[in-house]
Amino acid sequence: MGGVIWRRVRRWFLHELAVDLGTANTLIYGRGRGLLVCEPSIVALNKYTGALVAVGREALAMLGREPRDVVVRYPMRDGTVADERLAALMLGAFLERAGAHGFGQRVHILVGVPSSATDVERMALREIAHRAGADRVHLVEEGLAVALGLELPQRNGCAHMIVDIGGGTTGVNIVSAYGLIVARALGVAGNEMTDAILEYLRQERGLLVGRQVAEEVKLELASALPFVVAGRKRVRGKSTLTGELEEVEVTAEEVARAIERPIRIIVNAVRAVIEMAPPDVAADIHQFGIVLTGGGSLVRHLDERLREELSLPVVRAERPLEVVILGMARLLERPELRERFRADSPSPAWAEATLSEDAHPHSGMSISAWTQERPRRRHAMRGG
Repeated sequence: MGGVIWRRVRRWFLHELAVDLGTANTLIYGRGRGLLVCEPSIVALNKYTGALVAVGREALAMLGREPRDVVVRYPMRDGTVADERLAALMLGAFLERAGAHGFGQRVHILVGVPSSATDVERMALREIAHRAGADRVHLVEEGLAVALGLELPQRNGCAHMIVDIGGGTTGVNIVSAYGLIVARALGVAGNEMTDAILEYLRQERGLLVGRQVAEEVKLELASALPFVVAGRKRVRGKSTLTGELEEVEVTAEEVARAIERPIRIIVNAVRAVIEMAPPDVAADIHQFGIVLTGGGSLVRHLDERLREELSLPVVRAERPLEVVILGMARLLERPELRERFRADSPSPAWAEATLSEDAHPHSGMSISAWTQERPRRRHAMRGG
């Protein structure tokens, strides 16, 4: 009886939360309470005072239709913090929605961090969480969180490959029951596909549209296999020639051509990681295949494209948008896993590397991790 009362008192005064602070969306899970927040990672601010006007879906609804005294911004870029002040404001608002700012309450949060994040970026993420109201902050590798969300490391000691295509980055991770074997990041993901559609409409169809319209086109028509999907959509925008309102019909074949470059880059990056993997790991991947997660994995026929080009089994996760937060929820509910998979210590220069957009497979030795680390070292020395 006393134990039950203590747990209830502890739950009232202590909020233990997992936070997936993504480029496109932010999700918050509360220990013993489930998923509390699932909102777009976007804020609206007063242009003159800097005060927070709206956050999440309310701010997204203003995008492209902002009042003259309001600006709409994305605080996150490529999986890391683009604006520390805005990120702290946004996270603070989401924590408040999760009920984490009561009198006398302490907030402990577990935050996912991309494998490609530098030590400077990790420190910035921790600082933002403290400014948002967290009393204690722990970091966990998103690659491991994805694997835990899929329950892959618990099945056996073999290696599994996970390709997590988010909004700003694509994570190519190989994991086992003992932890991360390979963690690579690519700065090409769902946002680049949206940008490609915007550019295609501007260049080829002479039409200027808003980002939300391009997102709708991507969701309805995008395919990783040209000439496979039939479909069309009427799109309204402004003519680049006359500036007048104009409506054009866009086909699925056009959208497939528009996003071919980012799709090809992702496929080549996955192939490069497989070819750089140790022999036993590569054998496991050929046996168990690849699991796709993240919002970018929802592009139709992407699993078939990878299956055809890599000659490997490829499946999409059942809940691709929630895999990261589900894995972090497991860490919250099981403290022994949390201690095992925390990523609070500084990462050595050789531990992870960032893949370039033109990553391609080699037949010889793998690229030096020190060489691959060079852009991140320069970025860190500039102050992140």
